[in-house]
Amino acid sequence: MYIIIEYMKQTICIYAFAALLLGGCKSNNELTIPTNLRTEYLTEPIGLDTSSPRFTWEYSGNEEGFKASRYEVRIGTSPDDLRPYAEGMALKPHTRYYWNVTVWDGEGRPCATSETASFETAKFDPSDWSASWITDHKDKEFEPAPLFRKSFPVGKEVKDARVYVASAGYHELFINGERVGTNYLDPGYTHFDKRILYVTHDVTSLLEQGDNAVAAVLGNGWYNEQSVAVWNFHEARWRNRPRLLCELRITYTDGTTEVIGSDETWKTSTGAYTYNNIYSGDKFDARLEEAGWKNAHFDDSKWEAALPAQAPAPLLVAQQMPGIRITEEVRPVSMKRFSDQLYVYSFPKNMSGLCRLKVKGEAGTRITLKHGELLKKDGRLEQGNINVYYHPVKPDEVFQMDVFTLKGTGEEEIFMPSFSYHGFQYVEVESSRPVTLTEENLTGLFMHTDVRPSGSFACSNPLLNKIWEATMQAYRSNLHSIPTDCPQREKNGWTADAHIAIDLGLLGFDGITLYEKWMDDIIDNQREAGEISGIIPSSGWGYGEWPGPVWDAVMFIIPNALYDYYGESRSIERLYPTMLRYLDYLKTKEKDGYLPFGLGDWVYWKATTNN
Repeated sequence: MYIIIEYMKQTICIYAFAALLLGGCKSNNELTIPTNLRTEYLTEPIGLDTSSPRFTWEYSGNEEGFKASRYEVRIGTSPDDLRPYAEGMALKPHTRYYWNVTVWDGEGRPCATSETASFETAKFDPSDWSASWITDHKDKEFEPAPLFRKSFPVGKEVKDARVYVASAGYHELFINGERVGTNYLDPGYTHFDKRILYVTHDVTSLLEQGDNAVAAVLGNGWYNEQSVAVWNFHEARWRNRPRLLCELRITYTDGTTEVIGSDETWKTSTGAYTYNNIYSGDKFDARLEEAGWKNAHFDDSKWEAALPAQAPAPLLVAQQMPGIRITEEVRPVSMKRFSDQLYVYSFPKNMSGLCRLKVKGEAGTRITLKHGELLKKDGRLEQGNINVYYHPVKPDEVFQMDVFTLKGTGEEEIFMPSFSYHGFQYVEVESSRPVTLTEENLTGLFMHTDVRPSGSFACSNPLLNKIWEATMQAYRSNLHSIPTDCPQREKNGWTADAHIAIDLGLLGFDGITLYEKWMDDIIDNQREAGEISGIIPSSGWGYGEWPGPVWDAVMFIIPNALYDYYGESRSIERLYPTMLRYLDYLKTKEKDGYLPFGLGDWVYWKATTNN
């Protein structure tokens, strides 16, 4: 249950159990205390770009009941100097703030003050950026992924350091050879000509006294679809060579600040990342990787200067939803060896994500990892149920297949794709030369937008428990910065699929920041006439009358669900002009007072399924 309290014209949601809403604070030690303080529904976040953040908390305590009469939020740049949060208080960019809250009970007596929480702002305005967009000198059809690097000295003691990074296409970032953060497939999928997301990381621990280096590799993602699929992403209006915006901001203990931003002084080249596609997979040739290219003392004199690039979109917005992360490492339950060049691994459940392969072999040995959900009668992989919409025209391109070519060091080599994900339960591993594999050589990595559990279900009926577990698994497998219909065939944000699942999702998981982001995608998706497409984001496919109001209702149903579950009206407020424009559009489509168009259910009402 929630209470909505208007505080200085800012809505603050306070969550409490229904049993705590009846009484008042006691004079003994059994006091109600505000807990789980969050800013913008995030715990201790960094990288917020809103100057008027939302503060939320819950109540804990063993009292019989509780009813709040008022509260006071205090905020400051030091935990020892917090002052009442005043209307119109101006927050600064690149600043850490601390806050706590005191609540008064129904009789006007103060309860215990909460512990102090914190949040950190990022960029409020384009002028807050010192970095520039860069790319390399290649065409959008060029397949090897662009690499970038910059060496720089650190000569003073570092207090803290943040990196703010955006890309058109996916990025992986490294500082002194160490991968930055635990997110994958950053930034989230958007309409890239309307809005780009940037991600903030605390990289204080990665910097060293003396010489340092920041390095990045960019993947195509949805920005540069180089292969043919039925949704025409290869013809997207935004399609271009991937590009990068990266700003490392270092604050020293003496109070000074230094910024290392992407510009034409960065160096660029290509290497082992020979191809990547969101539907087929990654190709990585370890023989082409230059040793030490991510480190400070690497000789990049033969690399080209980076090319200044135009910003892909007018909006650059902080990514405030959870990142796509590995939430579980899954061991195979069995492995079938067909020969010393062909193995099939079976995992205990269907999932979205990738695999980590550990293998030893000769230089140039080519290993393919093909992913699917079914096996043929002979135990080989069956992809016929999931590759129906993928029509590659390039040679040697297979649906959901990653390719690793060994360097042949004599030691065990490790491969994990960087710029794709798959839906699978079975993986067929095939090698161009004999290799010895066991169940220990391959690990499944369950990967999805890392929404935190908020509800659970259990009962005495094993079947119902299994159904709950399966639906929760399926729901998470369809969260990859947007809610999708499936993690293999399409990976698309089908609108009705998402709104049908919203109650299930919010009963199980804390998904508000993900859905608020996707509501922004709906705003960006709407055309001037008022219509939206059946998949969101879309580069142009899926508009017209055929999706219909039942699918388009997503713009009403999900904001209403966020209000029902959180008491939060932000998405309603943001989408309201979009809703009005859409309703005006529907008026033009009425025939005799009806709307005689739109998608229905795919299954005929008399259809039956085989037992």
